Amino acid sequence: MQLEDYQQKLKGLVDDWSSHPIDWDSDPVLADLGLDSMDAMDLVMMIEEAFDLDIPVAQVSTWNRVSDIQRDVWPLIAEKQKEGQ
Repeated sequence: MQLEDYQQKLKGLVDDWSSHPIDWDSDPVLADLGLDSMDAMDLVMMIEEAFDLDIPVAQVSTWNRVSDIQRDVWPLIAEKQKEGQ
């Protein structure tokens, strides 16, 4: 799977999770999308399950914008992909 495929899959998960449309180019604030701490944990579990990852809770507490999710998840996916080779 190419990185672009992973990016699309992650975007799809976040889009499905959010109750508001996400303009990925504008890098929305997660709170503006209706994210509270319980929702954040639900989203983390969805991402972990979809990509077979373990996302450290300390990282999740730094998520304020959509780009923060990408910033923290991309390296985990890349590492996982590298291990699989």
